[in-house]
Amino acid sequence: MEGIPEQKHYNLTHYQQRFNWDCGISCIIMILSSSQRQILLHDFDKICAEEGFGSSTWTIDLCFLLHRFQIRHEYYTKTLGIDPSYSEHSYYTKIIDKDEKRVTRKFKEARQHGLRVEQRTVEMTELLQHLGKRGPVILLTNASLLTCEVCKKNVLEKFG
Repeated sequence: MEGIPEQKHYNLTHYQQRFNWDCGISCIIMILSSSQRQILLHDFDKICAEEGFGSSTWTIDLCFLLHRFQIRHEYYTKTLGIDPSYSEHSYYTKIIDKDEKRVTRKFKEARQHGLRVEQRTVEMTELLQHLGKRGPVILLTNASLLTCEVCKKNVLEKFG
């Protein structure tokens, strides 16, 4: 692709999630400066409480957390709010009712806090251009939509 470097390396510190709910926060921790990372890790419970999500984060919560640490970002999403289809997934059924008001409020307040939130999908070329020219991308998806092609191949070879 024109104008995109053949290779690009960002020196990020890997951080493994500690809980079943903090994958997005772990991604944020990886892009923070070391001093910001130390603040978040030291005051983790306090910051989660102040941000209002406790132990249940949605992507809009992550946007506000990035804003808290003055990380410029853009947020693109298929759904402004909670996707109704999430209620069909066991992970979300326990938390949707509890989180819906907070998530809806944060989407409504995003612009007045200076957050850029757009309802749209993103093409692969756009992701590659961002990575090549502007910086890291945090791409969150529903894990149940992911498949491992290598795993499938290994299973087929082993078991037919």
